[in-house]
Amino acid sequence: MPLMDLALLSRGPSVADSSRPTASIKDCASYPGGSQLQPPMVAQTQVVISPSGFGQGHTRLLQLSNQLSSEDQEIVHQKHRLLFWDNLVKDYFTSSAVMKITLWKDNQRVEAKPLEIISTILPRFFQVTTQAGVKSMTFSFEDTCERLVDQALTVVECGTALWTYNYTNGYIVTLRGPLVVHMLLCPIPGSSSTPPQRLQHSLKIGHFQFDANTHEKFIFLNAITGSRIIAPPMTPKARNDHMPSPNSAPDSHRTKGDEKWEEHRVLINNASMPGAPVNLFGIPQMTMRSLEIAEGVTHMTELMAFARENDQGPIEALKQMAQRIREGHYQVNGV
Repeated sequence: MPLMDLALLSRGPSVADSSRPTASIKDCASYPGGSQLQPPMVAQTQVVISPSGFGQGHTRLLQLSNQLSSEDQEIVHQKHRLLFWDNLVKDYFTSSAVMKITLWKDNQRVEAKPLEIISTILPRFFQVTTQAGVKSMTFSFEDTCERLVDQALTVVECGTALWTYNYTNGYIVTLRGPLVVHMLLCPIPGSSSTPPQRLQHSLKIGHFQFDANTHEKFIFLNAITGSRIIAPPMTPKARNDHMPSPNSAPDSHRTKGDEKWEEHRVLINNASMPGAPVNLFGIPQMTMRSLEIAEGVTHMTELMAFARENDQGPIEALKQMAQRIREGHYQVNGV
């Protein structure tokens, strides 16, 4: 893929250090009408801020889950378009938001894959995941704790969160692990009305960190094809007859009292089932590859800017930039 084409994946400002435990309301500044916390100075203007830290952050995450879980045919069709995800990210994430996900290979805490997705990459992340066969996603939370850091920042912590992916081929893949989300109180553009004017706010995600310690795969029975045969029921006594105990002799006689314990077995001749749509880390390989490319492009943002300024191709720009760095005439990221 040409270097200039990859620039489309990394449009937008670079992300500051998002590992800090707190965030600032200034992260909302790039939204229209959100350059200031206070509205323009006009007569009889009121700023109405609903209190947060009492479940509003958790509720906001559930609203996001509700948007992702829709399987309406029209919504599913729109999910394949980048515009749908652009609008969703603008509604639920700040312009400087970052999503950090840690995945473990084969559910063994030996090899980890950390992923860092900035807000400008989030729409592409959701779109590529949809194109990989995901028709809906849901969040479930256990042991959730919400605390108010200040008037503009709420932190939601969940000891065990479940991020469930429903695939079109019948698979259900669930990522399980702790979750920490920073929710910022951001002004809603165009929310003021006739006197007294009121500026409404909404909670948006500024930092999303999910550590998927394990992933589980399930499949719908209907996704397994083949000729099904109902096998004769077998009682617990009959099942135990195949595994005789050294202290007792097997007894193959069935009694009427055993009938209530009978279970039917379904045999499937020439059974066939779709392959798992995820890699060893629990997400689609297409999604993983897309994020790896986007991460590389993000790190090359300054090189692409240098190439545009000097009207050079990627290779020539890289050579000249490296030469200037060696000569001390060029600083990378201000260093």
